[in-house]
Amino acid sequence: MHDNVREAALAELIRLEHPDALRVALEALDRPDYQLALTATRALAATPALQEGTDPASVGAALLKALARITAERRETSRDVRMAILSRLEALPANPNALRPYLSDFDPAVAAKTAEILKGWQQPDVVPTPRRLPSMPVTLAAVNDLRDARLRFTMIARGTFEMRLLVEEAPVSALRVATRAREGYYNGLTFHRIAPNFVVQGGSPGANEYMGDGPYMRDEVGLVSHRRGTVGISTRGRDTGDAQIFINLVDSPRLDHTYTVFAEVTSGMDVVDALLEGDAIDRVEVLLGGTQSTPTVGPR
Repeated sequence: MHDNVREAALAELIRLEHPDALRVALEALDRPDYQLALTATRALAATPALQEGTDPASVGAALLKALARITAERRETSRDVRMAILSRLEALPANPNALRPYLSDFDPAVAAKTAEILKGWQQPDVVPTPRRLPSMPVTLAAVNDLRDARLRFTMIARGTFEMRLLVEEAPVSALRVATRAREGYYNGLTFHRIAPNFVVQGGSPGANEYMGDGPYMRDEVGLVSHRRGTVGISTRGRDTGDAQIFINLVDSPRLDHTYTVFAEVTSGMDVVDALLEGDAIDRVEVLLGGTQSTPTVGPR
């Protein structure tokens, strides 16, 4: 069973206040998908009817275990679920020493939240000292190599479309997406979100909003408007791009100066218009001067 199906089922159990919701939520904390773990954490903070008979100590232990496991993956894209876990732990009996290591977490938001909790627990010597993860190296030569470059998306049973990289507008974003394309990162992934008369979105290993490539990408909001056919970087707040992309199906000027535009579709927009939720990417090729730049890795 796909974790997205598990997440939808758990969300419905929570809505119905079903007595199995907490048991399913505790089991879900051991799953690898961040969206599922996030929903599970919310279940553990749900209505009083679901909390009856729950042992706070066992819930706290399960959350701490999940927090340690997810943190060990060292992915900035785990911010949402880890912040939710910390918020839930704040209301539970817990050993402050179990949280102290997160004062020096790689994510400043997690380190700051940990400090806030420990201060609220009247703990001494609480100072967040985050240790950031290294960013992807960016060189002028690598960026210059992408001038006039295109990405060709070959969809399974749908055809192809191409987009021109806007290197002048968003050099780091263009390089990140092109680099991942060359590595075969997008091969086999899907367009998991189809919002008619708005956008199509894809490039998540978990086919959801919360699973993506880390570390986070900084926003590069330039002068190009979000016209129909432009391609942006999906985020969940400032500077939280994770290499998921979206293609504008209509002009959406309300997105201007909020989301990075790093490319624009130059051919095959009819293929983009026909995409359905779950349509899979066979491969993404980087084309330089009309030719493929490097062999890409096979479908993942």
